[in-house]
Amino acid sequence: MTDSEVSLPPVAVMGRDDPDEEPRGYHLELHPDDAEGLDALIAHVDVEDAHAILRWSDGDRWRLVEHRVDRRLADGSTLLTRADVTLREQLRERAGRDDAYWRAVLRNGHESIAVVEPEGFTITHASDHLASLLGVASDELRGSRALWHVDPRDLPEVRRLFEKAAGEDGPHFTELRLRRPQGEPVWMEAVLSDATADPAVRAYVLNLREIGDRKAAEEQLRSSEHLFRMLVHHLADGAFVVDHTGHIAFVSERAAEAVGRTVEGLRGAPVPLVSTPEGLELVSHDPVGPPVPLSQLPAEVRGPRGRWFHLTGHDLRDDPIVSGWMVVLRDITDGRVRVERLRREASQDPLTGLLNRRGLESRVADHLERGRSVGLGYLDLDGFKAVNDVHGHAAGDALLCSVAERLRRCVRPGDEVARFGGDEFVVAFVDLPSDGELVEMTNRVVRSVAGTYATAHGPVDIGVSAGWSVAGAGIEVADALARADYRMYEQKRRQQS
Repeated sequence: MTDSEVSLPPVAVMGRDDPDEEPRGYHLELHPDDAEGLDALIAHVDVEDAHAILRWSDGDRWRLVEHRVDRRLADGSTLLTRADVTLREQLRERAGRDDAYWRAVLRNGHESIAVVEPEGFTITHASDHLASLLGVASDELRGSRALWHVDPRDLPEVRRLFEKAAGEDGPHFTELRLRRPQGEPVWMEAVLSDATADPAVRAYVLNLREIGDRKAAEEQLRSSEHLFRMLVHHLADGAFVVDHTGHIAFVSERAAEAVGRTVEGLRGAPVPLVSTPEGLELVSHDPVGPPVPLSQLPAEVRGPRGRWFHLTGHDLRDDPIVSGWMVVLRDITDGRVRVERLRREASQDPLTGLLNRRGLESRVADHLERGRSVGLGYLDLDGFKAVNDVHGHAAGDALLCSVAERLRRCVRPGDEVARFGGDEFVVAFVDLPSDGELVEMTNRVVRSVAGTYATAHGPVDIGVSAGWSVAGAGIEVADALARADYRMYEQKRRQQS
């Protein structure tokens, strides 16, 4: 018995000898059209699991009641168990209608939709519109792998899209090219939603729109809506139209989302752009003070929730319809993150996390441009090669990380520490007043780094050879490093002789 079924008391029912005689007894409580159904059920008393759904009156309305044969009683009557299944049958009918409705949508709708299962990315359902767009039969599309229909140039992006949909809340947007059987690409705008957690779906839902159709629609709008024509022409991730008073006359939904506000809340408000010591910033509240001149655009600005946007301003004050500025926003967060990661990787030693040679030279050059003095201490580990040769490179890498940690702890907050590869390290002492203090600081670092280190194979003793030099006005950083390197090897040679 399910939640959609209600148990009713059993009844004992006598059959009618003559089907044409008037209903009597329990027959009177049934719908006139279902009386013969009751007789048929009683006649099949010996059939296993004999049952029938009949309309039964509870006095106020007709209910759908499932009758099941229990057994024949001694007096010749038949004992029937009953359950009110009205709700169950209504839900079943509704589910059937819903399923038929969505199948009809997929068959006859004007949207390109594909339902893709997670395992193997197989297309389980696809709209006829999508099949027609790709020039294939619907049956041929269903059951095929979704990636088969993607242009090879876009396969990495599509795989990333599915990975992102599985790990983050969606929907997720991208543009991609699908292939017709003849190889002709079709540019599409794709929206991917993860419905794998929905027990009724358990798949990805891919909504596709041909970009060519969208551009045709833009052309149609261009003939009747001048303002919207300009928006479509400039629109990226969002746009504001700012009137002559400095207030927003129009805002797109994406622009409102970018600042974390509603379209209604922004319409008529001042432009949410403020000037900070770090540059321009989009804010989620009405700014206080004089507005930022839009002539300062284009600019890259920080927005709410840590996003970054590229803002461009289009002066359309002479346009009789717009009569204002159009500010277009494009989300550039992902690009900035990639650039920052590449910049960090280019200047960072991957093993220890210290600066590499390129990173140190860049930092020292920046200090010198600001007129600051920089002393360089060049360090080389004595005894490190034996650790690599005897215990292996894994033990050697662990030792180098321990050396890097000692270096971090023994230098001042403003100093720079780098690993140049192998067992060579460099410390840049910033703002040292004299050569003598540089020598003392270098020796202090040597004393801190040299000593005994615990390893997985037992303690090892490591010595340090060091050389120093000063980088200043008129001295190239590379030349200063070369001098410090030379002095370090001179010290190592004297120690070995």
